[in-house]
Amino acid sequence: MLGAGGAVFVFDRLTKSGVMLGWIGQGPVLSTWVQITTHRNYGLMANLPLPGYLIIILSLLALSILAYGLYDAGKQSRIFDVLALSLVLGGALANLYDRVAYGYVFDWLMFFQTSIVNSADAAIAVGLILYAGAHYLRGRKKPVVDCYGAPTKDSGLK
Repeated sequence: MLGAGGAVFVFDRLTKSGVMLGWIGQGPVLSTWVQITTHRNYGLMANLPLPGYLIIILSLLALSILAYGLYDAGKQSRIFDVLALSLVLGGALANLYDRVAYGYVFDWLMFFQTSIVNSADAAIAVGLILYAGAHYLRGRKKPVVDCYGAPTKDSGLK
């Protein structure tokens, strides 16, 4: 499952390099809804202006928390959590690589002429949605019913 994070990192590096080097041309993909462009994000999410060193420290803290979450999910055999957190980890590492190597995160995919992201951002978003969904589904109690559909004493239902 950690291979998913590695695949995210490699795919992100390839797509960013493709746009940076001109292998992937800029312009509209789906009319004005989706366009390929270039943007240097020196801030945190949504260009929130913070000093670069602080962003790197926050990123390392987040990576530490993710690593512990992955360890814990693996120990408890929560495979879906491992997959989701691997996507987040791969995306976070890819963006941290940009920040350390270039001093900014390279974004290249613009939606609705307002929001510019990259494939690492997309993996982080998908991973977080999957993780939240897994926890929501795991938290729902399934009622215990007898063969007639009536709740049993152990079901917690009245």
